[in-house]
Amino acid sequence: MNPSRPDPVSLDVAKNALKESYQSMLNAFWTLKNGQQYTPRGQQSQEKRSAFDVMMSTARNFASTPKPTTRSSSSTHKVSWANVLLPFCERPEIFSDKEVYSYDDNIVIIWDKYPKAKIHLLVMPRQKIDSLKELKRQDLNLIETMKLKGQEVIDR
Repeated sequence: MNPSRPDPVSLDVAKNALKESYQSMLNAFWTLKNGQQYTPRGQQSQEKRSAFDVMMSTARNFASTPKPTTRSSSSTHKVSWANVLLPFCERPEIFSDKEVYSYDDNIVIIWDKYPKAKIHLLVMPRQKIDSLKELKRQDLNLIETMKLKGQEVIDR
């Protein structure tokens, strides 16, 4: 729980939201791979929610949160979050344990710099992927590996 957040959620609520988010993401990739919607047995009548819906269900309006900018003289040049996170993916070994939770040849898990929960980690691929639109069927193994690594962390 982040005590500075106006409505901190319990660890159980955060775990359930993360589980639902992963499931929604994997369902989308299942559909991409197999051409049909995946529905687990016994859950056919359950309400369908996207990963975005799950993550944002307890979110508040953060419009007043300042956006990161570069230190350049141009005040209109914004920093992309992908570029901020890229060094962690390219060379995680140069960062401290306070920044990088763990890594291997395929995955990097870092501590979120702006946590929304007591424990807030980001599971990222080391492979540079500029957008979700770039993902191909052969990336399904990478997505599954990311899910499994995230689940291992949750189960600890």
